[in-house]
Amino acid sequence: MAIQLTVPEDYLILGWTPHYLVPDLLVAISENSEVTARVIRVNQESVPPFRRILVEFGGVLPKNFEHMSTTPFQLIARSKLGAQARGSDTTKHG
Repeated sequence: MAIQLTVPEDYLILGWTPHYLVPDLLVAISENSEVTARVIRVNQESVPPFRRILVEFGGVLPKNFEHMSTTPFQLIARSKLGAQARGSDTTKHG
């Protein structure tokens, strides 16, 4: 699944949304008609087409929506360092 960005007047394709952002953007678009997109940077023609234009999305997510909570954003593994940084000591003291 992807979101295609086009210019409304002539349907010029600007690019695609990264696949890992699509679930959150679909919720925002379906729940809020005030979602915006604007070009904030245009790179030189020597840059590959899929990286030539940087688009910024704006809008409001629905209440109680937890963004970036889908599978691609879940931890693959927990490390001892990560557990200690969160304050839960996984080592035994004797």
